[in-house]
Amino acid sequence: MRRLLLALPLAAVLVFAQEHAAESGEHKAAASHESSGEAHGTDLTPWKWANFAMLAALLGYMIKKSAGPFFQGRNDEIQKALVEAKIAREEAETRAAEMDRRMANLEAEIQLLRDNSAKEMQAEAGRIQADTEKQLARLQEVAQQEIEASAKIATSDLRAFSSSLALQLAEQKIRTQLTPDRQGSLVSSFIDRMRAKGGSN
Repeated sequence: MRRLLLALPLAAVLVFAQEHAAESGEHKAAASHESSGEAHGTDLTPWKWANFAMLAALLGYMIKKSAGPFFQGRNDEIQKALVEAKIAREEAETRAAEMDRRMANLEAEIQLLRDNSAKEMQAEAGRIQADTEKQLARLQEVAQQEIEASAKIATSDLRAFSSSLALQLAEQKIRTQLTPDRQGSLVSSFIDRMRAKGGSN
């Protein structure tokens, strides 16, 4: 490509030089014609065409020599860019397909999480209910034991109170029924019994 760029100004310079030489030749021919008074039939058109043909051939050679590798390099770059673009597109399509697959599975995963959460909540509620029932059963058992213990204590206290009350009533009854004469007769009969037992021994 650099050679082509260098060849184009060179060709332009050559064309300009050829045109300038042709024009100066025509001016010289016209001046000599006027001075000599003879008509020269000089025609420079074939030389111009010859110069143009040489310039075209030179430019064609330079373009053929430089353009081939340039266009081949550009073609290689374009092919490489196309391959890279194809790879990038395939990767993008793969990523897009993966994202679509994940999005499609996302709803199923969310539903699975919901189901698992519901099952765990139900299991936790069952455990809490079982623990509550155990605690209530234990509390009922403790309360029953305390009630039974309190009933036993109350029964024992009631028996003791009843016995004490019975003794008090018996003592009071005995006191009311026991007169001094009766006390003397009881003491006498007790002494007589004791004597009888002593005599029999």
